Amino acid sequence: MRHLDPSTRPDARLIAIPRAVWTGGELDWASYADCVGPRGILASRSTREDGMPEFASNEIETAWGQLESALNQLVGLTGGLDGDQLNWRPATGPRADEDANSLYVLASHALGVAEQATLFMLGGEPGERDRAAEFASSGQTSEALEGRWASLRERIPASLSRIPATALIETFEHPVRGTESGRQLLVATITHVSSHLGHAELTRDLIPDA
Repeated sequence: MRHLDPSTRPDARLIAIPRAVWTGGELDWASYADCVGPRGILASRSTREDGMPEFASNEIETAWGQLESALNQLVGLTGGLDGDQLNWRPATGPRADEDANSLYVLASHALGVAEQATLFMLGGEPGERDRAAEFASSGQTSEALEGRWASLRERIPASLSRIPATALIETFEHPVRGTESGRQLLVATITHVSSHLGHAELTRDLIPDA
């Protein structure tokens, strides 16, 4: 087997993949895009007895556990509320002339943040986030939010199980924060969602008759 230095290749996002596994050839470099996503070289790893897919590193598994916990708690806060309660906004916000976000908006936004980071960026899956729609969202029940979370709760770990450990040091272009590593992307996403969990808990406490 030979070792190729990725710095000598024009594609900066190359990772060492043992092609001998599937072609009988020698160690070569494959583009990151070729390795992730539902059709990528790195197919889903086996599933453990507890139903959780195998991850390439404990760090990725831990990150998913923290993100899952925060999202599950946040979406859970929307349960049992009617439309008026879900869409109620505290009469204060970032600026004096704005209302704060409703519980429905906070949940929709947090799910969008997680989907973008894990599926579209780290996972390389096709898709585009509509941030403006998240902040304009509303609903009469929590059913749509719960359904979306149920889907993402399956799709995100499946996608993360396909990425290699080297994704943590690969670079990604976030539309707001700019260039950051996969590790930074995961940490920022967990921090972002967790902060909105705190906002949602306060909002839930303030909702009249909730």
